[in-house]
Parts: sequence; structure tokens; C-alpha cells
Amino acid sequence: MPAIGKLVVALMLDSRVPRTNKMIVGAITAYLVDPIGIVPRRFLGLRRVNDLILPVVALDVLLNGADDEVLREHWHGDPEVLRSLRRLARRGSALAPAKVQRLIGSAG
Repeated sequence: MPAIGKLVVALMLDSRVPRTNKMIVGAITAYLVDPIGIVPRRFLGLRRVNDLILPVVALDVLLNGADDEVLREHWHGDPEVLRSLRRLARRGSALAPAKVQRLIGSAG
């Protein structure tokens, strides 16, 4: 897990990662940590259980939206683990409600 955390931080700080992808990840993070529920969950067609898929969507947008070279530069673990993470994030993201998938569009 620490390697994934380091990778996410590095990608968020890297100017080669598309700004739109960073904004989506930031919006998902803000939504998930929002203590008072400023953005109603029904706005995105979400229920509590669906909140579990949003970190996967954020990971998908970030990992699959970055160039392979950028990922290799920031990933210090086994390359096969990174490939597996990208595949799992893509598959998991497909489980998000249709409204969320439309909002993230082609980012990632």
C-alpha cells in the first residue's frame, strides 16, 4: 500500500499527467472526505455501498490516464504489480454507476 500511495502522490504532482485527470481525482477525494455531505449522494446516483467504488475510479483515471513512461518513472515496485493494478482499476471502474462513468468521460 505505501508504494501505491507514493505513486498516487507522485502522479498528482507530475505536470505530465493531464490536469483533467487530477481534477477528477481531487473531486472524488473531496467528495469522499466531505464530512457534512455538501454534495448530496443522490446527485451522482450513489448509495453508501457505491462510495466504495469511487477510490477505484480515481485510481483508474490516474493510472490509466498517465503515460507508461511516467508510471515507470514513479513506480518503484514490480512492473507486473503495476500492470495488474491498472487492469483491476479499469475493471473496477466499470462497476461505477452510469452517471459517474459519464462524468469521468474519456479521462483515464
